[in-house]
Amino acid sequence: GTSQDVDLQKRTEIELQEKQQRLAQAQKMAHMGWWTYSLETQTFTFDDEAGRIHRLYRPDRETHVVTKDELLSITPENYTGVIDF
Repeated sequence: GTSQDVDLQKRTEIELQEKQQRLAQAQKMAHMGWWTYSLETQTFTFDDEAGRIHRLYRPDRETHVVTKDELLSITPENYTGVIDF
């Protein structure tokens, strides 16, 4: 019944969280990440590791989204706001 459905949903959510944590750990170990580009909004969205790889990770941001213009405006002179690993 309903309690079995809730239990299944909870187990499924826990399994998904565990898989996401393992994937994030594997990506960090392999120094790999992901990003997407939206033609409609002209924004890049990326995960923590891609942000670290490309030195765009900013802990002050809730999400990792930059516009095309923001990305193109980064120069060596104004790169100070970006974490350097």
